[in-house]
Amino acid sequence: MPEPRIMKTTTGLAGRKELENPNSMNGYHKYFYGPLILGHVGKEEIQIPQNAEFEAIDTESFVVKNSSIRFTPVHHLLNREVKKETGYQIQVLFKNE
Repeated sequence: MPEPRIMKTTTGLAGRKELENPNSMNGYHKYFYGPLILGHVGKEEIQIPQNAEFEAIDTESFVVKNSSIRFTPVHHLLNREVKKETGYQIQVLFKNE
């Protein structure tokens, strides 16, 4: 299994990691910040270049440098936006290039 690509940000370590579970979908990876999984809120599936660099914009949010693609940790249990009625969706798996 390939080692995760670690990125140093202004607020800590973040990175890209292949999926570990043998039952996971092949050809996908995830992003993390410390122990947290990062996700992109949106209706459409997006792809992130393998050499993408992340930039912290506050203590919980990141953007892919030179883009408007925003990532936040998936820890939204109490977020009022997370309901079926709002159509909330968050992408946590990203296709390998």
